[in-house]
Amino acid sequence: MADSLVNLFCLVDGETLSNAFPVEIESSKTIGNLKKIIKTENPNTFNGVDAKDLTLCRVSISISDEDNNDLPVPLVNDYDKVRKKLGPTDDVSDVFPDKPPKKTIHIIVQRPPPGQRLWQNKNSCGPPVEVMGALLQRRRCRLRLE
Repeated sequence: MADSLVNLFCLVDGETLSNAFPVEIESSKTIGNLKKIIKTENPNTFNGVDAKDLTLCRVSISISDEDNNDLPVPLVNDYDKVRKKLGPTDDVSDVFPDKPPKKTIHIIVQRPPPGQRLWQNKNSCGPPVEVMGALLQRRRCRLRLE
């Protein structure tokens, strides 16, 4: 596929089909660039999450007009076999060498687990409790060794 704009439909893991959203990206860009675009276009959905911490998976979930768009897609169990985790250095043109099909979800976006979010909100003065606990535990171990 020549360097052109690719229109991809994305869905946040566990959300309903009615929440799918389109993203346009140049085929010469990387999956890391796609993460940044997704984060920028959905600031409330990914509040407190860095773009680099998003996990993107390539899927092919056909959507018909008869589908009930208010039911969550059973992503975890049913689509594990058909989804491919994408790396930040993967080129969009390698992941989608041909024009992506219409009426299809192409990308599943997974948020990091809550313990990996270093800054829960903009008003936070430090990491969340579980991260702080791990840091303190490490510090205690170091102090005992010395």
